[in-house]
Amino acid sequence: MAQATTSGITTTVLGAVRRILTGSHAAATIAGMSLVIAAGVIHPGEGPGLWAWVRLLIAACGAGIALTMIDASRDPGLGRQDRFGHLVVAGVFLLLAILLSATFTTLAVVFALLVLGLVVLHLNARGPSSLPVFWALLGILIPFWVWSAFNAWDRLLLLLIPLGLVGIISLEHALRADLYGDPVTHRYAAWLGILGMAAVLVITAMANAIDTLWIVVGAILSVLLLVLDMIPARQNRTDSIPTLTLPATALLMLMLTWLVAL
Repeated sequence: MAQATTSGITTTVLGAVRRILTGSHAAATIAGMSLVIAAGVIHPGEGPGLWAWVRLLIAACGAGIALTMIDASRDPGLGRQDRFGHLVVAGVFLLLAILLSATFTTLAVVFALLVLGLVVLHLNARGPSSLPVFWALLGILIPFWVWSAFNAWDRLLLLLIPLGLVGIISLEHALRADLYGDPVTHRYAAWLGILGMAAVLVITAMANAIDTLWIVVGAILSVLLLVLDMIPARQNRTDSIPTLTLPATALLMLMLTWLVAL
């Protein structure tokens, strides 16, 4: 009996790993781990050491496996017992991620819970706007988690919150440009929010004696993306590049350049 249970757990975990490494899950895995690693590499202060990196990456991998298994448990073809098994093993990996976060700081646990809760909510939100909102929020919360774990907290990191919230509104407008056939109006609204936050970042950096080089680079690149998005040829070929793509790229650049500047 115990051997059969162990075999079932192993099969379930291996199935989750295969889902992570293939299809749409692979892209999400790469993006999520890239966020974790990027936030860790550019965090301010001294290096956290190899052991801290090992714990962080194991926690991230455990969370990824758990969330993939939760997603797999929603397959209508699964029986009740198999679904229960998926959720039990997912709970074990979630607990592992939380316990490893607890070896860092209390804030790391709080942000780990927020990130995990957000992903679970996303798995139950299948609307057209759920994906950009999801990634914008992850772009805010993952740096909070990583920097808290590495004891590199900075109050200016809080500026990611308004940046992310304005970014979500902007991405909603960009999404509507594709969905409802009014590209110009919604496109302008999307870029207004993005460029407004770029200006806020530059002003905040100057007011806090932060090196503005990276912030200015991010702002300039955002303006260039705006120009690319607004040229007549682009407006007449709305199907060539989704309207969401360029504002989302600009938002990501602003987030990354702000983190690097700190």
